[in-house]
Parts: sequence; C-alpha cells; structure tokens
Amino acid sequence: MDLLYYFAPIVEEYYRHHDMKGHRRKVTRYQERSDSSLSGSVEKLFFILSYMKENPNQAYHGMMFSMSQGKQYPLRVSLWVNQLSFLLEEALKKMSKMPKRNINKFYNFLYACVAVDMFMDVAERRIGRSPDYQVQKDQYSGKKGFHTLKNLLISNLEGEIIYLGETFEGSVHDKKMYDLEEFRFPNQRHFLWVDLGFLGIEAEGIEIYMPEKKPKGKELSNFQKELNTLVASIRVKVEHAIAGVKRIKIIRNQIRLHGWQKRDRMMNIACGLHNIRCQRWAA
Repeated sequence: MDLLYYFAPIVEEYYRHHDMKGHRRKVTRYQERSDSSLSGSVEKLFFILSYMKENPNQAYHGMMFSMSQGKQYPLRVSLWVNQLSFLLEEALKKMSKMPKRNINKFYNFLYACVAVDMFMDVAERRIGRSPDYQVQKDQYSGKKGFHTLKNLLISNLEGEIIYLGETFEGSVHDKKMYDLEEFRFPNQRHFLWVDLGFLGIEAEGIEIYMPEKKPKGKELSNFQKELNTLVASIRVKVEHAIAGVKRIKIIRNQIRLHGWQKRDRMMNIACGLHNIRCQRWAA
C-alpha cells in the first residue's frame, strides 16, 4: 500500500524522538515498547483511518483497539488521534496528494499548465453548537439550517482536489470566501466553472462560466435554460469531488473533535485521501 510506504518511516522517526505527549525525548528510543497501545505502523494507520472513516465515539473506538480509557489514561484515544492525524497529513504531503492551500503555490501550479478546466464550489460540514451566542451566530448556516464550517475547493477534470481554501464559519457567503482568498490567475487560457453562489466575482487571466440567473419577475428563455443545463452537466464534476471527500464520515457527519486546527486538518486529510482514490481510478 503506497500510503503505508510513506506513513511508516514518518511514524517511526517521530516516536523515536517524541513521547506520547509530543515532548522531545531526552534519550532517543530505537525500539517500540512491548506494551504500546498501538503496536507497529500498520496498526497505527488502521486506527486513524478507521476513526476518520466511521467517526465513532472515542470510548467505543478505544474499546475496539483494546485501549484503556480509565482514570490513568483518560485521553489516550484523543492523544493518538491528534498525533496520528498530524503524521498522516505529513505522509500525504510526502506523496504530493494534498491540495494546494497557498495562493502563491496555486498560482505557480496554474502557470506551469497550458490550459486547465477548474470547477469551484464550497463544501460545508456540520459541527456542534457552541455555548457562546456570538460564535453560534457566526457558525450558523441559514442554507443548511445548522452550524457548519465551510471550505472553498477547486477540482480538475479528473475529480482531484487541486486547491482547498481556508476554513470559514457557516455564515460566510460563498463569494465573500472567494474575495477573502484573493485569488490570482496567470494570463493563460484557463477555465473556471462556478454556480450562482459566486455571482459577481471578477478575475483576470481566466474564463469564468456560470449559469444564467433568472431575472426578477421574468422567465429564462429556452436557450438560457439549455445553456444552464449544459453548464450544470459540466460543473457536476466538483459535486462528485465533494461527495468523494464526504465518503469520510468525519466530514459527512457532525465532527466530534474540538479546535479549529484539528477540524481543518481532518478536511485537508480527507481531500488527500480522495486524491489517492482518484489516482487509483485513473490507473
């Protein structure tokens, strides 16, 4: 398995120099302890992938791996999830399967391409309601009817996620997210397909295609309806890409993890895993 090939040496190197709490070891450890909760890289990779795939309660997940959640180690599953998700993210970066997250790197990627069809949309994922009223307001998505986090993403013709934007609260509008990202496009023949959530966006160096908006109090012509159908049939690729990312239940269902960085990392990893699947389908 390609992922294990990159994951194993990263895990071994990390735990050689760090303990379970992430502190630097005073003495380098060359052999894993025999009483380790997760013995070997295969077990560790299975632990974090199954956790992301099924999004279980941590007590249940610990029980499935015969892991103590008693008073002595109350946060053992949480510690493993935090550390292994970080190491999994590093392995996916080594494989070059992660989407670009930096505008300048994305610009350089496009500059090296002759022509690219890109499909942009926003992926929302459910989170728990915060006890803070202002945070509740910021994270509430009127479109979905619950509290969410949102990421703008761009896919290509093959369905791979080539760009993943920052994580925003559910109340932020799609176009506002686009504006805040401050996209730059090279002066080449690239094409960007979007929906009406991005109505009014402007960009130099790229051709933008979106459906025709129905005029207030009027109807679209038959030609405009056929054009919208055509645009939707082409732009559906990004919907399939988002569906591929949401095969990971920690993204599709309400995430139980707290913390902005942890939630963002799970989305990033899910996109990387989706890109691996896209490569296998194309092979």
